[in-house]
Amino acid sequence: MQYIALITGDQTSLGVSELKSLVALSEGQIDKIENRVVFFRAKSIEEIVRRVTFTKYIAKLFPNPSREKRYKIIEKILDDSESRIKEVAKHIPGKVDLENPEDIYLLLTNSDGFVMGELIYERDVSEIVRSFKRRPFNHPSSINPLLARAMINISGVKTGGTIIDPFAGTGTFLSEAQRMGIKAIGIDLSVKMVNGVIENMKYYGFNDYTVRPGDFSQIGEYNFDAIVTDPPYGRGSKVFSETRTRLYQDLFSIIIRGNYHYSMALPNREIYELANEYLSPILAAEIFVHRSLTRYIITDNPSIGLGLVNLVDLDDDE
Repeated sequence: MQYIALITGDQTSLGVSELKSLVALSEGQIDKIENRVVFFRAKSIEEIVRRVTFTKYIAKLFPNPSREKRYKIIEKILDDSESRIKEVAKHIPGKVDLENPEDIYLLLTNSDGFVMGELIYERDVSEIVRSFKRRPFNHPSSINPLLARAMINISGVKTGGTIIDPFAGTGTFLSEAQRMGIKAIGIDLSVKMVNGVIENMKYYGFNDYTVRPGDFSQIGEYNFDAIVTDPPYGRGSKVFSETRTRLYQDLFSIIIRGNYHYSMALPNREIYELANEYLSPILAAEIFVHRSLTRYIITDNPSIGLGLVNLVDLDDDE
């Protein structure tokens, strides 16, 4: 089956990388990428729809409109082109019903023409964001839950697999993995953080996880499919090594020795270049968070390829 996806506006690079990974997990293939629009095939769309985070819409191509059904069209104009919705509607049997449609069609329009499909997915991350804000234990450095979710997907871990976060913090990677049916392991030096993770997981009602105090040198004691993590980036961090550079050197060395799969966020260009000295990372996205923090999302997942490298603004969840 062929599908078309529209990636969220300012999250192009991250969204494309995430969708590439999920399509590969669904034994599908990417046919074409045009800016925010991705044409792909997949054997099972349900898994993609359940897990995808930075895709706004997914539609099934080549719909077969029925004369008996009420419908509406959602049109997204991707450049300065004029609307084609009236022209397209003339060729769709049935009756327009904007309030209670039985079928919804996605119409993507640009200067080259248009493409239309039957809508099967529309992004709604409100519950993820809402529950994150309401969880009992938080911290200013906690990673955005949407970014955490995308990074888990970029890692290529299947539903039912296991991720490990050796810098667990407040447990965002663990909770988002559990939300997608993925087992989770967390390690953190701080007993306070470990207890906070347990508190958060109770709030969510998740129980297929492990979290313990320790440092990242202990990951070899666990069985997992990929490391998914956002290592501490503050200059005052004291985790396993006295300096930040040494911390990353040690982490990268452990990944090499263990031949581990990974998806991780790096805090700046310097550390990204250091990663290239140790690993052969694929850059999934370059994310501008604020003036003093740009994160580089790297992975070893070959389905990502080089992808697109655009800035991503996590303040825009639309």
